[in-house]
Amino acid sequence: MRKPLLIISSLLMLFSCHRPAKQPHIVLTVMTSAHPYFQAVIAEWQRLSQVHGFTLSLMDPNFDNARLMKIVEDLIIRRPDGIAFAPLDSRMAVRMLQKIKEAGIPVIAYNINPSEPVAPTVVGEDLQGGRLAGETAAEEWRKTHSGTSPRIGIVGQVGIAEVDKREQGFLEGVRKIFPQAVLLQEVNGYGVRDKALRAAEDMLQAHPDLDIAFGINDDTALAIVDAVRESGLKRILVAGIGGSEPIIKELLKPESPFKVAVANPPRDIADAGWTLLERVLQGDPSYRLQYLPFVKIVPEQALEWLKAQYPSKDGEQR
Repeated sequence: MRKPLLIISSLLMLFSCHRPAKQPHIVLTVMTSAHPYFQAVIAEWQRLSQVHGFTLSLMDPNFDNARLMKIVEDLIIRRPDGIAFAPLDSRMAVRMLQKIKEAGIPVIAYNINPSEPVAPTVVGEDLQGGRLAGETAAEEWRKTHSGTSPRIGIVGQVGIAEVDKREQGFLEGVRKIFPQAVLLQEVNGYGVRDKALRAAEDMLQAHPDLDIAFGINDDTALAIVDAVRESGLKRILVAGIGGSEPIIKELLKPESPFKVAVANPPRDIADAGWTLLERVLQGDPSYRLQYLPFVKIVPEQALEWLKAQYPSKDGEQR
């Protein structure tokens, strides 16, 4: 009488062994999905999900910390297998990441470094990126203004430590070439194009003698370009952090005021984020902070950069 039971038991074991394993569920948060940079980050994570066999969900607070906290609370209830978390603020990130970790959910941070070492993190070297942009802008300015120190304007974003580092680095980079360079004004563009445009317009109206203007991301740099064109101040040189398609198009226009593009590679930061999260998923609890260097984009290599870092609209690499 035991033989049929043994056969049934063996069949159940055979079925369970061959049943497809459930794919891990990974959640990616972004600061906003409206920026080309984060669109490229999302596209690379989607590619990684296909290569490594996990299900990917996207959460977008659109620069709203209250909304991001609600996302965190929702994730604690849903309990995904892992989270790649993009903070909006280095200080508030600590509390949010601690809540996720206390819930036992594997998590890494990226793009902004939390003010305390609470989770493995990968970020760009913002101070280095700013210095690279500033030094390059000063070199460009010196080609036609070798005897004069430039007057600088910055359209930034208040309340983000990484942006502060970009701005500090930019001034340091310019002053490496022109020690007497003066910062005329720094305005808050909120990191988005419409608000940055209004801020840039106000800055140029207050300082029509401005020589070099710096934008802290793609949208901000493009907004400055728009404001410069509207003002008719043709001598102004625009520099920015960012390497998306609209920025590359400006860089390739000989008549454009935009002359300096320094970029944080979105595909590289997504790949590094997955590598960190994968280690956490495998049970490695150790904290680590990884910095990725910014790179200068020159016109001769701009299309190659775009192909490598930003996917085309059909989802494939260019």
